[in-house]
Amino acid sequence: MDLIEISCLLRDKCLLDPQKPIVVGVSGGPDSLCLLHLLHRLGYTVIAGHVNHQLRETAGHDEEQVKEVCRQWGIPLEIERVDVRSFAQNSHFSLEEGARILRYRSLMQFAAAHSAQALAVAHQADDQSETMLMHLLRGSGMSGLKGMQYRSFNPAFSLDIPIVRPLLQVSRTEIEAYCAENSIEFCQDETNSETKYFRNRIRHELIPVLENYNPQVRLHLEQTGQILAEENRFLEEAAQRAQKQVLLRQGEGFFLLSRERFLKLDIVLQRRILRNWMIELRGEIRDISFSVVEAGLSFAGEKNPVLVKPLLKSLFLASGEGQNLLLYREDADLGDLWPWLSEPSLPWRLSDEKVNLSRHWQIRCEIFAPGEITFDRDPQVACFDADSLSEQFELMPPAPGDRFAPFGMNGREMKVGDYFTNQHIPLLARGHWPILRAEGRVLWVAGLRQAEFARVSESTRRILKLSLLKID
Repeated sequence: MDLIEISCLLRDKCLLDPQKPIVVGVSGGPDSLCLLHLLHRLGYTVIAGHVNHQLRETAGHDEEQVKEVCRQWGIPLEIERVDVRSFAQNSHFSLEEGARILRYRSLMQFAAAHSAQALAVAHQADDQSETMLMHLLRGSGMSGLKGMQYRSFNPAFSLDIPIVRPLLQVSRTEIEAYCAENSIEFCQDETNSETKYFRNRIRHELIPVLENYNPQVRLHLEQTGQILAEENRFLEEAAQRAQKQVLLRQGEGFFLLSRERFLKLDIVLQRRILRNWMIELRGEIRDISFSVVEAGLSFAGEKNPVLVKPLLKSLFLASGEGQNLLLYREDADLGDLWPWLSEPSLPWRLSDEKVNLSRHWQIRCEIFAPGEITFDRDPQVACFDADSLSEQFELMPPAPGDRFAPFGMNGREMKVGDYFTNQHIPLLARGHWPILRAEGRVLWVAGLRQAEFARVSESTRRILKLSLLKID
């Protein structure tokens, strides 16, 4: 193993600073102990992190072995014991996936506690080949087939702390030779030979068969991964630029985009943008399959789509009557987009100066004499004859069968629901839209149209001005 080459890789590809702390994931096996020894030997400030999955009878022995090695080398150690079986069962993960999630959660917690510049893990060249084949068999796209990178972020575990993999070009044989040369005693995980695990079947069954066809299959997989990584980077940069063109609004739990601009993009960019946003909203990639993304693209391209398309549990794509698409989580703060009434009923009095509808919206109430106010066509403002109204008002969402006579239509009534349709108000917005009622009648569809009832006339002595305001 060339230490000069490793030093350059740590600096140039992993972007590590020897003066800043690094948490190293240490299982006790040859790969992780080799990495810990290398970083310590090269002068990096390291903290070992060991996660005991409590899945094997020898797990306790591995923990003690890691403790002893760190004591001998003078390296600080953090240990966490996790209940993988319960977590996997309750979350419907395989044991492999459950262990991976809990392991990274714990290691990232160690890294955050030590203000570490990175979490270093010991994936090596053989792991890279196995990972690429696993992703290929699972139907991954380019982002999966590119394999693991020297430095990357996993938003599911941390947005700020990168994961670095300094040994990606080092083979398992080289690692074991390094351990022998430096008298590093490591643990053997007996489950590595059990073919009930997917990765182990790839390692012990599939790769030997492929090597019969091409003895250099591992090298060629590595080269393919490098090519795909570079092309994936190029496409990702193009997707980031395209996202800015189609994105109209981003808020807590949602993306609002221009349907027209989105559909003008190449299908490659459409697929990547939708997938990226779905991952960002869910915080993980699990279940965001090809078929799920294609279902979203199909919905976006329909001329008369249904109003809401469930994509995954708690993740939806909606289309209004207009030209926008809304990708959102079930807990999204959609009140950031439209006038939104948080309460099922909100009473207020004429003397109140303001009323808060939700965290984003407020109605301001003012009284003027004729001549003190200038009328305009702002739909966010409504003016009424204050003396034609009682002191009591109520704000409520629209109710089935609600009707009103819109101002300027000579008293002709229409359903509030039909008015929403004419104004292209998305179905999602209607259920919380604030409707002002007075004396049991619809007085104002807030922000859209006031009723003919209690309109200002030449005989009006006091004018009630209501202004719908976005307060953040």
